[in-house]
Amino acid sequence: MTEQEKQEKLASFLSGIAAREFRNPDWVCGFMLADWYMHATGKPDPVPEHRGKEHPMDQALELVAEVAARLGLMETSAPECGDVGIIDFKGVLHGGIFTGRRWVLLARAGLSSVQPFAVTLIKAWRIA
Repeated sequence: MTEQEKQEKLASFLSGIAAREFRNPDWVCGFMLADWYMHATGKPDPVPEHRGKEHPMDQALELVAEVAARLGLMETSAPECGDVGIIDFKGVLHGGIFTGRRWVLLARAGLSSVQPFAVTLIKAWRIA
């Protein structure tokens, strides 16, 4: 997939989920990452066994890393457009999607985005 195709696909995905509000256990950051994976790759849901169940945020990194490893996603320290990651923003872990310029996060009222310099990248994975 070209960079332009990634950007267009990501813009379409984000536009489609922009109005969805955070709602545990149905719509949390980990499911946003899983939905992006499905949208970007056309592959089936990587976490059907976790949907509808509450997961403590302090387990987010472990769970996302486990799923990424199972899917064979390559870890990266230099995220590109469409890559996913776990970031620390103001002392709180979030799952995010990198647009190439900003991290998009799921906030209580919908999507939010932050500049890379405002977060600490914990781990990131390449989405082909």
